[in-house]
Amino acid sequence: MKKLTAIFLCALLTLSLLSGCGRTEAGGEPSPADPEPAAETAGPAETDAPEEDQEPVAENDYEAMMEEAYARLSSAWHSHDPAEPVCRINGQAVTWGSFFYFLNDYLESMLYYTAALPEDFNAELTEGQTIGEYFLNYTLSHNKYIACAREKMDELGIALTGEDEAEIGQVWDTLVESYGSEEAVLQQMDEVNLDRETFLGVIRSNMELAAVMGELYGLDGEKMTAEQVVSWAEENGYVRAEHIFYYCFSDETGLPLEGEEKAEKLSQAEAALSELSALSADPEALAARFAELMSVRSEDLGGLMSFPEGYTFTNEAAMYPEFKEAAFALEEYGLSDVVESSAGYHILLRLPLTPEGLTMEQDSNTGDYLSLRQCAANELFNRELLSWIGDAEVEWESGFENLDLNALFAVKDTGE
Repeated sequence: MKKLTAIFLCALLTLSLLSGCGRTEAGGEPSPADPEPAAETAGPAETDAPEEDQEPVAENDYEAMMEEAYARLSSAWHSHDPAEPVCRINGQAVTWGSFFYFLNDYLESMLYYTAALPEDFNAELTEGQTIGEYFLNYTLSHNKYIACAREKMDELGIALTGEDEAEIGQVWDTLVESYGSEEAVLQQMDEVNLDRETFLGVIRSNMELAAVMGELYGLDGEKMTAEQVVSWAEENGYVRAEHIFYYCFSDETGLPLEGEEKAEKLSQAEAALSELSALSADPEALAARFAELMSVRSEDLGGLMSFPEGYTFTNEAAMYPEFKEAAFALEEYGLSDVVESSAGYHILLRLPLTPEGLTMEQDSNTGDYLSLRQCAANELFNRELLSWIGDAEVEWESGFENLDLNALFAVKDTGE
């Protein structure tokens, strides 16, 4: 299941246990000839760097703050039995284990940047909403996904397959094998504020969401017609364009070409454009010849490998502004003039959208580029998910109606 709003990945859950809850970062360098290299994203150390007039937190103080925060999380986790019902969502019981899992997840993510829990959960975050209310809404939303998935499974009359059940069991068996015993796994889980039922329940909910999506749209959108996919893409501002690219940088020095070398690139582009313009009255011949020239002359090697049928994208895509502007200005089978960007010269041919055409959207798990069909199915299913959780009804169990996060996490009285 690709790019869903609710991503409860069993692989990440398993990895967090096997690696002691370590964090990883992924990234890559685009090739120089890509339509536009993705903008570099500043890491936490850059975005959250202290201002000049602030003293950085000493290493020993940081470690002490983190130790205290994790101790308070652990104390909160052990304040209730994991199987104790906290609330009901559309009539389905939400246990303390499942409820705390998402609350703990959010707070641990915050600790990664702040090294401390909020001083006062009752402080106002936005107008009409406190910090605690925001965290509780986050927790409830994720539990609503689980409840809604199970409810839709019943409504659609579907169930997980034997293969799905075996996979859930295999995840557990892998953990037991890695730790040497089930007792060791349970001990490690308790140390990270988790229990077996919640762990397997989150994995199951991911599979149930996938099953519901598969029933409604197909996991890759295969249940959608070509007309539905293209109609969705047009409504969402997608275009498809091939381009012949003349790279205006030196492969040896990496510096921009100048003078005669750059003029030669422009001359090559103009010659190709002249040949293609002569075929503009015959769309099929134009597209065929454009594809031939692109395969032998275009210097967008990454694009030729990843997007052999051209780029399918929206105006939000990270591409050269001149490239996007030219693509959106063309009609189908329209041929652009020579377009200059900061990387070189482009000749564009806008083509009809195709359901199987690869977009610049990527699978958040594998990094594979998604087809237009997959994007449509994901977005439409996400829309339904948001509607379901928006309509979900919550009934609190006695004692949890007004959960005080200050008391739960033993926040000291500020005296205010």
